[in-house]
Amino acid sequence: MRAATAETVRPGERNEKSQARYVVLKVMDYYIAFDDAIARGFAEARNLVLTRHLLPMCEGLIRSGLSEARAIRWY
Repeated sequence: MRAATAETVRPGERNEKSQARYVVLKVMDYYIAFDDAIARGFAEARNLVLTRHLLPMCEGLIRSGLSEARAIRWY
């Protein structure tokens, strides 16, 4: 997992962002099951939970193909 994450950092990006201390991984939905593996794979890991307002969340689900009713039920 650490190697796959390192591959997402562009060559030279560490030089461009010399003050950066962390690499951020976006983990959504059912991938949260990997939370323990992520914590074990890195010396220092923190969870940051972001929430969205109902309207843009449902709009995104509808753009992904869910009906309005299914998007509301999912949310």
